[in-house]
Formats: sequence, structure tokens, C-alpha cells
Amino acid sequence: MQTPNRHPIPLRTGSLALLAAAMLGLPACAGGLPTAGQEMPAAAAPLAGSEWQPIEIGGKAVASPPEVFLQFGSEGRVAGLGGCNRFTGSYALDGTGIAFGPLAATRMACDPPAMAREDAFLAGLAASRRYSRDGVRLVLRDEAGAVTMRLQQRDWD
Repeated sequence: MQTPNRHPIPLRTGSLALLAAAMLGLPACAGGLPTAGQEMPAAAAPLAGSEWQPIEIGGKAVASPPEVFLQFGSEGRVAGLGGCNRFTGSYALDGTGIAFGPLAATRMACDPPAMAREDAFLAGLAASRRYSRDGVRLVLRDEAGAVTMRLQQRDWD
């Protein structure tokens, strides 16, 4: 009688050495990461490849579960869903500065509360001139420094 193979993917010595080296290097990297509540400089927290969901727009909490999100793509592209319509456009970062270029959106009609939330979301993006990131929280501010919206990261990669 044959014993079933317990390891369908054989581990190789080189793979174990690479894994061990990576694990030993993690504590050295941890010293440079901010602790909870410590804000990361904008330049140290790139946005490309991240996805965010607003939790507050214009000082008003966003009730769940509306599907509203913002994706920062590579090469200065942004896309998302305003709760009713999809949008796409551009963004630029300069230190702690942020600017959203013209945004193109589909124009489907939705119920008035969804349209009002979407209009506020897109207006908040257009008014944003500065940003700060605190781990999985992103705060957008207008030229005067007033918060236009607060977002929470919804992807973890």
C-alpha cells in the first residue's frame, strides 16, 4: 500500500533559503514603517494601484452599503464608481499636492439621493488640492485646507 504524498509541491533548498532570508529581513524593514496613528508623508505612500471608498464627503458620513469607490491606476489614471455612474480621468501628485484632471463619466439616471451623493463625491474630487495618508486612511483637502473627503482603503495588496 502506498502512502499518499503529503507535499504535492516539493520544497527545494533554494526556496527555503530565499524564504528564510525574506523573513529575516522583515524586522529590519519594520523600523521604517509608521506606527498606528502616525501619518505617513505623502511621498512615502504612493497611491498607484490602490482603491479607496469614501467614508465622509463634505463633512457628512457616507452610509453603507453604496458602492462608491476610487481607484488610482498607474501613469496618473484614476477610475471609479460614483454610486450610479462609472468615471475615469487623470490625477497628478506633487509632494502632498493632488489634482484630478477632467473626469469623464457615464450619465445614467439614478434615484435623487444616489445622484446627490455622486455629485458631492465628484465635486469633492474636483476641489481637492492636498492629500495625506495615515495607513489605510486617505484625507483629501481643498486649497484652504478644509477636508473635502475622507476615504478608507478597500484593497490590501
